[in-house]
Amino acid sequence: MKNCYDTRLKIVHYALDSSVSKAAEEFGTTRKTVRKWIKRYLSEGTSGLVDRNRCPHWSSFKIDVQEEQRILATRCRQPYL
Repeated sequence: MKNCYDTRLKIVHYALDSSVSKAAEEFGTTRKTVRKWIKRYLSEGTSGLVDRNRCPHWSSFKIDVQEEQRILATRCRQPYL
């Protein structure tokens, strides 16, 4: 969505001027979402309304470095396995 930031800013201002419930109804979202944007706006300012990366910070499937090195060494010795 191109104007996510602008919409979120409007939602926050509308909610702060009237109420969370009215803002949620006006913008077709939930009260929980409105509260989330207000909380981010109050703690981080306008930069809190920008999209965040939702990619996980770590992978539970990642192997440790020693195991990775062992696998790579084996593949170099025997590339057709």
